[in-house]
Amino acid sequence: CNCTAHGGLARCPANMTMCKQKSSECDFDHCCAADCQNLGGVRQCFPQYKYVGIAIWSQDCLSQSHAKQEELMDAACATQYNGSMAAGIDDLVDDGIYGLPLVNPSSEHIALRCGRATSLQCYGRDA
Repeated sequence: CNCTAHGGLARCPANMTMCKQKSSECDFDHCCAADCQNLGGVRQCFPQYKYVGIAIWSQDCLSQSHAKQEELMDAACATQYNGSMAAGIDDLVDDGIYGLPLVNPSSEHIALRCGRATSLQCYGRDA
């Protein structure tokens, strides 16, 4: 919790839990509260996923749908790292990836799945 109003805590105090919904009261970050009912419920423990590496694939943004491109991403990841899948924008934003390097270890561009991200967040425009 980065709540300025709550002392800029990295973790919630023992008598509070971290809530799912981000709030303007907490500098648009997750807030700590005794009851998270009005803040989307209790935020699940993160990270959910472990970073295992980078996979390379080819895509054609002009002829392939976003769904097809994400399918290709997942297939490349599963081939390179058995049982894995491509990371999503929401996984990154929610700090849901354990062991993620702070700097891109590849000379390639990084592409993420849209996941639960809005069209504006994912594509830079409304769909």
